[in-house]
Amino acid sequence: SSSEITFVEQSPDRPNLFFVAHYLDKNESMETAFSSLIHELKLMETKTPRTLIYCQTRKQCAVIFRVFEIYLGKQMYHASISTRNRIIEMYQAGTPASVKEHISQAMATDDRKIRVLICTVAFGMGQRKGVRRVIHFGPSKSVELYIQESGRAGRDSLQSTCILLYNGLLSAN
Repeated sequence: SSSEITFVEQSPDRPNLFFVAHYLDKNESMETAFSSLIHELKLMETKTPRTLIYCQTRKQCAVIFRVFEIYLGKQMYHASISTRNRIIEMYQAGTPASVKEHISQAMATDDRKIRVLICTVAFGMGQRKGVRRVIHFGPSKSVELYIQESGRAGRDSLQSTCILLYNGLLSAN
């Protein structure tokens, strides 16, 4: 069996990206893991720095989305309670095409509504405006994917943060 070798053609180093790894205790709840971001959303609402949360599975996306939904309640919406006004969204392979289109359009602009996008690798390449934080809930499937996904932060050269949340269970891909 032959294995494919990937060569790095240019350095992935970007001085405006700050990388952090945070160990999650296996007994730590999802609410605790995301409590600071939930608190920030409650205080800052649409002024919260735009954040992508990458998950390895659709189930992880759904569970994390539900945690935000429970703890934010009506604050999950900007102005009025409508799916088009959510400040938290989820994008994975099972997301309806109309919702994917809405999310893609919002993320390609400086639209202030979507502040946190919980997604899988199904949220592919393309223009992503104003992403200040990328959180990986568990490591990516490869270093190449990690670099690509992390690289969605700070495309405008402003300081941005890439956070890897991990534990032994999340690392077992």
